[in-house]
Amino acid sequence: MDKIKASLLYVMFLIILSSFVLADMQSLGTFKKDECVNLIQICDNCTFVNFTSVIYPNGVFELLNLNSTASGTVFNSSFCNTSQVGTYIISSVGDLNNILTTGSYNFYINPSGITGTDNPIGIIVPIFSLLINTFIIFLSFKKNILKNELSNFILKRSLLVFGIWLMVLNSGIMAGIAQYAGLDLTREMFLFMEIFGWGAYISMIVLVFSSIVQFMKAWKIKKQEKRMGGNYGQ
Repeated sequence: MDKIKASLLYVMFLIILSSFVLADMQSLGTFKKDECVNLIQICDNCTFVNFTSVIYPNGVFELLNLNSTASGTVFNSSFCNTSQVGTYIISSVGDLNNILTTGSYNFYINPSGITGTDNPIGIIVPIFSLLINTFIIFLSFKKNILKNELSNFILKRSLLVFGIWLMVLNSGIMAGIAQYAGLDLTREMFLFMEIFGWGAYISMIVLVFSSIVQFMKAWKIKKQEKRMGGNYGQ
């Protein structure tokens, strides 16, 4: 833990001491997991640029010392250790106007290599799933779906339980889609989803047992009314 803190302080120290900025580049963009990233740095009057270090998404600091290839004022090098999902911080140094000058920027790694705004599936699928869930739950509250009262009761409760279960299932699917599409999901969001999931499962258990109890009561009443010549459920 102390090494991580020391690494972060080291990077901050380099950035603060920089009197010049090699390029106005705060983020390199989003790239796909386990694929090489072309590190780029722009320097108008440099003879060399080296990429000196990286801080991985888990906070681990590593010295790189990657030499770059120059193409005019653009210096680039390849970085392939991208197995972790999250934000990487890259530091570099170059001889801007014969003065050693440091720079720093970040890039993001996710499973797809694209951001949520570039991938309409990350928005369309959750909306479509939510509409289906809403329709099923709304249908479960409709007063009469079937003519027979007991059958109607069983169908409505079944739809409600199924709708809740589908919401839990879709929340996991949507989380996977969101992460694949490049949308950031915080630990708090995952915790909320876990609490929601357990709450939904408890609700389904309560609904099933209460439905069984109510069905048995209604069935007994129906039998009694039939004995008395009533027309319950007709």
